[in-house]
Amino acid sequence: MKHTGPVALAIFFIAGAAGAQETPNDYYVAARMQNAHQEISGQQRYSPRAQGITRDPDSTDRFSGSLALGRQLPGGWRLEAEYAAPVNSSFDTQWRFRNPANGFVGASRNVIETRSQRLMFNVYKDFALSPRLSLYGGVGLGWSRIEAEGYQNATTRRFGSESRNNLAWSATAGVDYRLDKTFTLGMGYRYVDLGQYRTGSNNFTNAANRRDEQHGGRLKEQNLFAELRAGF
Repeated sequence: MKHTGPVALAIFFIAGAAGAQETPNDYYVAARMQNAHQEISGQQRYSPRAQGITRDPDSTDRFSGSLALGRQLPGGWRLEAEYAAPVNSSFDTQWRFRNPANGFVGASRNVIETRSQRLMFNVYKDFALSPRLSLYGGVGLGWSRIEAEGYQNATTRRFGSESRNNLAWSATAGVDYRLDKTFTLGMGYRYVDLGQYRTGSNNFTNAANRRDEQHGGRLKEQNLFAELRAGF
């Protein structure tokens, strides 16, 4: 598959990082269940005849998850590679639009549909409160892929689909409870900037009889998650 290269690189990076002496359970796998709260911002004027936005798009909430492979390091540090499953979102917005044929100014409903996924390299710092309980913070940097399309006023009037690969970054804060030498439960909050999205051009005939309409902006995500880590 085309994305096995980044995954292999992630595993190699973690396995080779930090040459400190190993202890049992240096490595771990993690499964996270999370709410993916997505929003778009920085919307560009999608048409030369669009005069401004009159209704901002609502945010969307989806259930999602991720899998991670990590390594414990001395001093409470952790390195991790994480893949987050694809999330499908839809954003309903409305613009003020001028018809060049008669000068009429009216409303134009536009719906943007996105599908996003990401592969991140995360660094965490743990702050022990007791032998079992700890707080942690972390940052991540990695790759995201966003596919975007949509429609205008009716589902038959569609914008084409376009995919973009972006540099993504994240910030995380959470709390962990160590059950035993192998298993740890955790929960936390994460903010992710997934980067730019852009739809294809309009596949329908517009008022100017041109293919000159296209949506673009920035996709952001917030997660509340629960996780289970198993050391090995």
